[in-house]
Amino acid sequence: MKHIEETLKIAKELKVSLKNIKTFPGHDGMLGFNADIYIDNKKTLHVYDDAYGGIFNYTPIKQTQTYKDAHNIKQEINNKIKQYPPITIHLSNKTIELREDLDGLCAALVSEWEWNKKIKRDQKKGLLIEIESGNGYDVLAWKQYGTIPKMIDKLGEQSTINLLEMTIKKQLKQKKRILNKDYLISVGVKEW
Repeated sequence: MKHIEETLKIAKELKVSLKNIKTFPGHDGMLGFNADIYIDNKKTLHVYDDAYGGIFNYTPIKQTQTYKDAHNIKQEINNKIKQYPPITIHLSNKTIELREDLDGLCAALVSEWEWNKKIKRDQKKGLLIEIESGNGYDVLAWKQYGTIPKMIDKLGEQSTINLLEMTIKKQLKQKKRILNKDYLISVGVKEW
């Protein structure tokens, strides 16, 4: 979704990243998480979302930090985020403007991490074609061969690459976005 991309851009510009991400099922199917927040590649805070709604919890990462220090760091980041223009979100029946904060940045970073984990899990199944809404993808697979590595075993490397390249060209002509490009290049696909 476009607003998540814009939020991720803010996180990148402010050099905010998450590491040691752990997710868990929360209340009513929501996704809970905890992670370490890095700012400019320095471990700075810990964030926790219990998935019950409401704001995230930020705690000190170092023994020398107090909860007040953690709160001040959060406020400092939020003040930097406020300098960015609001993000416009187009819904089916209205348009709204969203002002991001550190909660939004962390949520977007966790979403991106989950998305990349899912793509990595599925990348060998076939071509991962993004659906038009940008909220998922379809797997274009060859059932008679199974996964791409099994295709290589059955058809041979060059025949598999030729089949993949031919299919990729057709998808690109239809303005489709292929999400597992890095994996496909790693198996020898060259034509884009």
